[in-house]
Amino acid sequence: MYTYRQALRGIWTVGFFDPREHFVGESDHKTPEAAAARVAYLNGRPSVELERAVVHLALAVIELRGALRELAEGRAQ
Repeated sequence: MYTYRQALRGIWTVGFFDPREHFVGESDHKTPEAAAARVAYLNGRPSVELERAVVHLALAVIELRGALRELAEGRAQ
């Protein structure tokens, strides 16, 4: 499992702990957000941006279903 930690001031390193509990760096990033995004990707999770897009799409589908239901009910009456 990948994680990140602040290696130096202003540098966050993404990596993992080997079986001997030594941290093995994979990449360096200028912000903790960038490091977190890389960790999410490496651990098989979608990025924050993708998660937000999926939530927005799901909300749009819910709104569309409601509008279609209202339209169908209005025509049925």
